[in-house]
Amino acid sequence: MSVEGDRVDGPGDLVRPYVITAGRTAPRTSTLRLETVVEVCSSVASSAATFEHRAILDLCVRPLSIAELAAHLSVPVGVVSVLVDDLVSEGALAVHTAEPIDLEISALQRMIEKVRAL
Repeated sequence: MSVEGDRVDGPGDLVRPYVITAGRTAPRTSTLRLETVVEVCSSVASSAATFEHRAILDLCVRPLSIAELAAHLSVPVGVVSVLVDDLVSEGALAVHTAEPIDLEISALQRMIEKVRAL
């Protein structure tokens, strides 16, 4: 068993996702996608209340996507989206988005190039 901050991890200790997100299942804004990149706003001091909020802020000193945050924290993507949304609405995180169409076309072009290389 390990104790880190206000969280205890050990056999059988599991914090349910709905507890972490206070029962919310989706972010308030629809702009957060798996590939959305976020980073800490240097001009804002956050009053992050939970362990997970603080962990996200610690990781986002460099730009990371929602999917990367979920992987680093071993938390479902939906939970990370809700927590990131909290921090964005507080002004603690800056969101960097690209047009979804540009991302999809770019991904398709890379796939076509890889198929051609076969």
